[in-house]
Amino acid sequence: MKSKANKKVYRPLGFESVLFLAFGLMMLSFSLIMFLPPIKINSIAYGTLSGIFASVFTFNVLGQKIVIHENKMYVYLWGINRWAFDLTYPHRAKMGFFYQDKIDYFLHGKKNNRKHFSIQVRTEKEKTCFPVDLYSTKQMRTIVFILNNSTSSKFNDRRLQGQEKYLINASLEMTIYSKEKRKHAHCEFCRKNFGNDAEFKSGYVTKDHHHWICKKCFEDFKDMFNFKVSKASYAAMEGPAAGGLRNAVEQWSGLGPAEPRNGGDAEACSVGLAKK
Repeated sequence: MKSKANKKVYRPLGFESVLFLAFGLMMLSFSLIMFLPPIKINSIAYGTLSGIFASVFTFNVLGQKIVIHENKMYVYLWGINRWAFDLTYPHRAKMGFFYQDKIDYFLHGKKNNRKHFSIQVRTEKEKTCFPVDLYSTKQMRTIVFILNNSTSSKFNDRRLQGQEKYLINASLEMTIYSKEKRKHAHCEFCRKNFGNDAEFKSGYVTKDHHHWICKKCFEDFKDMFNFKVSKASYAAMEGPAAGGLRNAVEQWSGLGPAEPRNGGDAEACSVGLAKK
């Protein structure tokens, strides 16, 4: 794996991080006001207490970051590099409630099982996790995507430009492109327009029909993005004639092409058409 850039830094941009920063700055402003003249003993106490709260909330956000540099991923918590991952080795990462810090363990104990939203990383030798509850959903998806695919031969493909933020684990439908329904559509990866040639007459689209993917890019990145395609869309592409609907669904299910239920069904169908 070769880094696309010399160094990338991801800082928390989620709703909670913005809320913490706003509250911390508010407390900092309040503490500064308390130290304005005339200064009283109560003002010093309130100002000091507000300053402590402000530093805790702001440093909790500013002390977190994820750095990717020279095929390594470094995870910082409270300004300290707590975890490091070698991106030249395969990892399996997923999001969920896994991480419990020492403060929560001390206050709530193991029985309460209070855990933060985090990313769990598995390797052949160990399993670990780190908190990401202050990061945005798009940032989490990018971090998981990097950990899961850093060793892939397609990881440095020029077509990859951050599509994991909205296409990872996407549910897709196979359909025929129609200019009547949508005047303009392009592949999210290769950026080529649909409808220009035979190769781009059909493709894959998200359920909201907003993001389109051509057949070639779908085959190239379906494993990296864990795409899910509905069986009904495959059946609709083949059409209901001559049992196409049932055949498409059963072939996609791994059952193979459907056979006539009895020996006379196929013959009766052909004779009926001939009489017409």
